[in-house]
Amino acid sequence: MKIVRRLLLPVLALCAATPAFAQLNAADGRLIYAAAFFEAFAPANALQMIERLPGFTVENAESGVRGFGQAAGNVVINGQRPSSKSDSLAVILARIPSSRVLRVEIAPGNSFGADYASRSQVANVVLTDATGLAGIFDAKLAREFTGSVLPTASASAVYRHGHSNFSASLALQNVAYSEEGFDRLADYPTDGLLERREVFSHSREPYRIASVGWAHEPGEDRSAHINAKVSIDPWDIDQTSHSSASSGEVRDDVFTQRHVWKTYELSGDVTRRLLGGLIKLNALATRRDRRHDDTSVRLVDAALLEGIAYELDDMRDERVLRLGWTRATSSGWSLEFGGEGAYNRLSSETGLFTIDAQNLRTRVDLPIETAIVSEHRGEVFTNLVRNVSSRIRLDFGVAYEASRLEVRGDSNARRSLGFFRPRASIDWQTGHWQVQLGIKRTVAQLDFADFVSVAEVNEDRISGGNAELVPERAWELLLSASRKVLEEGRLKIDLGHDRISL
Repeated sequence: MKIVRRLLLPVLALCAATPAFAQLNAADGRLIYAAAFFEAFAPANALQMIERLPGFTVENAESGVRGFGQAAGNVVINGQRPSSKSDSLAVILARIPSSRVLRVEIAPGNSFGADYASRSQVANVVLTDATGLAGIFDAKLAREFTGSVLPTASASAVYRHGHSNFSASLALQNVAYSEEGFDRLADYPTDGLLERREVFSHSREPYRIASVGWAHEPGEDRSAHINAKVSIDPWDIDQTSHSSASSGEVRDDVFTQRHVWKTYELSGDVTRRLLGGLIKLNALATRRDRRHDDTSVRLVDAALLEGIAYELDDMRDERVLRLGWTRATSSGWSLEFGGEGAYNRLSSETGLFTIDAQNLRTRVDLPIETAIVSEHRGEVFTNLVRNVSSRIRLDFGVAYEASRLEVRGDSNARRSLGFFRPRASIDWQTGHWQVQLGIKRTVAQLDFADFVSVAEVNEDRISGGNAELVPERAWELLLSASRKVLEEGRLKIDLGHDRISL
């Protein structure tokens, strides 16, 4: 059993805008920032506006989380979470021109449904209904000290006609950096020099991404969204180490990495009115192909002495379908019920090889070289919210998740898991303070990659893989308080206590 206590010291965020640009809605505790609040900062997109909110930081969800419900961040758009999962919130917000943002609202997470109920603050980006075309183009050139010139460019456009929005974006992020230096290996305690290594390393990552989207929003009770994305993320590393030993031996160690990740995603959602409430269907399909080639060789007088190579080739698929229904009752309760089904599959093949002086490769047996990991997962959830008064809001929820995991290949295992995840929170306003106290049960997800053997040739380390892993569980208690200070500033304090097991 492990206990973690979190104390986040007060953070004071100040802005020079006039008080008229930010208003507190006493009915639901939303703090509203009009577009004029951000004009002094000349933002180009919605991300730059969010980054100027006092006391608020964008929290990207972990895209590797399986399923849709647990992959929410802390920003919604027009009151709804983005249907895309593999894109970070920063990427999604950067595509929205600032001219299309009407206002930004900060509200307790339970204002936006069960996916956000455990968050003390969520930002809602409200877009205008202005028609026509708006876009962003950004380009730059960076020059490395080695002389390499790195072009970076991105472009996004939004076209609104009637109740429909059409969007498209292209981006090339050309990241590269070089490092050089030396390592000194000395004897202890005499400090006599044993070996000196002169190291030079160069890495490059020309990341490319393209996406298109369509949104149809004729009203708060009717909407539809479709998004498609393709990304190619290659990165190369070349590192050389020239070593001179006190014995006179001279050698060169050469390490190379050639990695390529390709991701394809299609997602969408539909919202309609049903039985006095709103029903929403989310669907998502994602595929990721990954190829790794790592090699480390040792040269003496430019002649190959020995080496080691590692190869990884895997493919991951995910299919998710989520259905939720919400309704506000005459008694003051807001009800939400729903369920989610997901299928995930990882097919992975690895290989580790030694390299001799004739550059011939010999395979080294690993515990789990070939594996197919599949999971069928289902979840049902309910959420109840009630405004007891204009100052107090209660939120209760519970979810039950069940999954069946199967591992086939060099190791075979099968198991079924099931967990309840209850939570409860209370929000209240006392004068200038906004306070939330919440407790929740969390269950971590098993990482499919941990079922397969992985080698790190530059570290001389092998992780054998384990088909018998179990997920970590925790009870998390969090007290969050914030208040307005110095006109447009916000003071925020978080106190947390986590009790973690397994």
